[in-house]
Amino acid sequence: MAIHGDEYLQKRHVYEEHAYVLDFLPYGRSSETQEKRFVEFFNNSQPVTPRMHSLELLPGIGKKSMWQIVNTRERKPFTSYKDIQERTGLTDIPKIISKRIMEELSTESKYRLFTRTV
Repeated sequence: MAIHGDEYLQKRHVYEEHAYVLDFLPYGRSSETQEKRFVEFFNNSQPVTPRMHSLELLPGIGKKSMWQIVNTRERKPFTSYKDIQERTGLTDIPKIISKRIMEELSTESKYRLFTRTV
């Protein structure tokens, strides 16, 4: 099946109506990661309501894991993803954070930990 001139031009220029900006790098690609920022979140996160802690908003973290993180960080603050994993038993911290960010971007989240609306 051949596509003729006008049909080709119409089919060739198909654009999305919406886009998500995941990151903005005003000075180009950064070699630095955001690990420090997210480790600080684990060290400094607070309750969002009297019955729910912001750590519980992360996928796979319930009350038991939340209390383990809070009690462990009180003894000594976390220094890296690896440190969090070794001391709490959580696995793949970047994946947990990524899932939460995607959830915030794709749904109307009541609580936003890592993104903000414009």
